[in-house]
Amino acid sequence: MKNIDRKLKEEIHTKLEQIDVPKSLYKFIETVPSTVKKNKIDEKMNKNTLNYTSNNKAKWLRKKRITFSLAFVATFCLFIGGAFVSPSVAQMASTIPYLNLIFENKLDAKPLNQEITQALYNKEYKNVGVRVSIKDKEVEVMVIDSEEYYTEVKSPIKDLIKDILKARNEENYKINVLNDPVLAQEWSKMNNPTEQDEEFKKVMDLASRVLKKYGYNSFGHETGKEEGLFYLQLPNTETRVKEILNEINERLKQEQMEEYSFKVHFYDPKIKEREERLEPLYRTITKGLTADTDFKVDGVGYSNKSKENFYIEIRTTLSSDDPDKVEVINKIRNTVEDFLHSEQALKLIKEYKYKIVIFSKDKEALKILTNK
Repeated sequence: MKNIDRKLKEEIHTKLEQIDVPKSLYKFIETVPSTVKKNKIDEKMNKNTLNYTSNNKAKWLRKKRITFSLAFVATFCLFIGGAFVSPSVAQMASTIPYLNLIFENKLDAKPLNQEITQALYNKEYKNVGVRVSIKDKEVEVMVIDSEEYYTEVKSPIKDLIKDILKARNEENYKINVLNDPVLAQEWSKMNNPTEQDEEFKKVMDLASRVLKKYGYNSFGHETGKEEGLFYLQLPNTETRVKEILNEINERLKQEQMEEYSFKVHFYDPKIKEREERLEPLYRTITKGLTADTDFKVDGVGYSNKSKENFYIEIRTTLSSDDPDKVEVINKIRNTVEDFLHSEQALKLIKEYKYKIVIFSKDKEALKILTNK
């Protein structure tokens, strides 16, 4: 550390920038059914849901239904892809584990989509979402507003992204700025709550007050298939379920809201705790591996459904016969293991098991990391 110059010290100790996403966006995403959000981002690791980076442009442009568009917004907000790390920071990785610097917020490893999103926010462009595909070398911006506003901002947004790509020496990306009038209408509705929306909120507040009495700060609600049906998410160790439901139903009756009802979904507290402890490690791995193009990582996802382990899937842009395959995979493995074997990570991992699978772009499992 004695040989590090003053400028590098300042760079290493700069805290990771936090993007201030507009509150209206959080409100809108809250309306996306939780099963859709989880399936698209993290939870069900099957063929249709793990591919949360939406790399296939043709499929994306074909699907204009609201259900897809809602999930699209959530995916835009959460995807982390392709970033830039300065050469001086790369030198530090030889003395301090790279991912540990990110985990401790001492390293500003900024993904491409994060930099674009921040730039759009700074320019006060409203209601926009960003999608980056490293594999397809493509940046897509969705303007969720009127056709008039879209026409006004399309060219300036494209120019802004061109400047960012040029500064990063990544000018080989294709840029698309698109508009979805149907989604814009849904967005507008969310900013103008109806009487039904207000009643919906009243029901949630009522249930939350009851659950708080039983020691729960929130109930992680999700709307059911039937209108007016809510699901409470409670631990499978809870013995007062009937008492809780009876009290909620009694409160609904008092408020003359008998048309609403609640059912219970149970979760394993140990599995939930595992997710709470290991998800920060997953986020660090995702940011770190997508922050350096040498890792050739296109996306990362996780699932916490298995009782056996916390599952992380790392998708690379490597083909199965890539001449650099062994070198790149070893670099990913060493970087991840250095982090997970560190004191900071082990304090979170404790007795919990994890399984990490590194895939080629043609879905061949190239390496499996576990702590069995």
